[in-house]
Amino acid sequence: MLFVASSVSHAITIDDFEDPVDGAKILPGTPYYHAASGAIGGARYISILGGEDTYGKVRAGAFHLVNGAGASGDALVEWHGTGFDQANLTGIGNINLLQDNPSNFIIRIRSFDSPYYQSAKPIQLKIRIFNGNDPTRKEFSLATLELKDPISGGKDILVPLSSFIQYFDNAPAATSRPSDLVHAGAVSLTLCTGGTSCTTPTPDVDISVDWFGTDGQCAILPNTAGKVIDVCKVCGGDDSSCKDCLGVPNGSATVGTACSTGLLGECAPGTWVKPVSGASCACSGKQPTAKRCDEKDNDCDGVIDGQQFPGVGTACGNGTGVCAVSGTIVCGEDGGVRCSADTQAAQVELCIQSLGCDGVPNSGLVLDVCGRCGGDGSSCRDCEGVVNGTAKFDRCGTCNGDGTKCLGCQSRDLTALLAQLDGGAKLQESVIR
Repeated sequence: MLFVASSVSHAITIDDFEDPVDGAKILPGTPYYHAASGAIGGARYISILGGEDTYGKVRAGAFHLVNGAGASGDALVEWHGTGFDQANLTGIGNINLLQDNPSNFIIRIRSFDSPYYQSAKPIQLKIRIFNGNDPTRKEFSLATLELKDPISGGKDILVPLSSFIQYFDNAPAATSRPSDLVHAGAVSLTLCTGGTSCTTPTPDVDISVDWFGTDGQCAILPNTAGKVIDVCKVCGGDDSSCKDCLGVPNGSATVGTACSTGLLGECAPGTWVKPVSGASCACSGKQPTAKRCDEKDNDCDGVIDGQQFPGVGTACGNGTGVCAVSGTIVCGEDGGVRCSADTQAAQVELCIQSLGCDGVPNSGLVLDVCGRCGGDGSSCRDCEGVVNGTAKFDRCGTCNGDGTKCLGCQSRDLTALLAQLDGGAKLQESVIR
């Protein structure tokens, strides 16, 4: 299977083949191991399989496999860290090749010259990722692709991660399981043109590879800890760019955000603040205050203040009689206590104001002018209709009468008689004189 893209961003570098000095020919039967600053693990191992007209060479920023006329052979390039021993499969330190979220491996082919491409005789490229937890070399992930069309000027060959197959003891795993690309102890690339690693020899093929790696976020070599991206998701970072004010990467202690002071009550919540001096930060919260009757622990002793005020919860009331309202002693807005029925003072006042003279709310009865509840004002009027007046009926039933009207006598005018009697008296008086 062949995967080709013309323009791809490179990421984790396995090898850039940028050696400062061009190497000598690498001949079949003479494995070559040397330090390489641009290779993962700091070194590369190369073995050529083929006849005397096949050789390999690292030159001008690329690895070249050259086959002479009629010759065909394979090149195995392996990265297993320091040491010549090819069995050192934990040498690059169980590197996680998926840490910067790649989708493909990339083999950048500088050139590929195959006189047999028109007769459909492709070469094979094989990538093996050896499990660094298995020093027996029996467990690895393998992806194989074919290359047929000539290349000049460079092309990126993409090898999807999904194309890898898990192998055990050089055979596919008996049960399907994901390939382990997160514990890479060693990586190898085989260029197969007709040696023992291929099924169909393809002679006269020359191929040059100038970069091998992945297409994740970070186009760098892993550091000594096997990392290309830090916990802050920064390529080549040192975990410092996302430290909180306590120095913890991706920590929650950010100046201005909430924290817990470790105290009780209202003193428990706090905010991260930066001190005037010093590199660290502190969780700053409220200080204890005097108790007040509320549902808070203001003095930070672990007990709600309102539960410590005497009388809270006991019965109380507002108003009397039919206008009385029951309540309980509760905490007031001023930090003291009050009766919950106080909130109904207006209703109590309205009830009192609506009482009739009979003591019944909203009866409408009032005292009349005589002071009688519900009276019509007649009980205290005299016979002339005067309130609290003195006029009374006499014995004859006459209002304010002299009591004679009912005696049976006739009334005569005695004025003339009295005048005659008075004149006779005067005459006798003069005679006597």
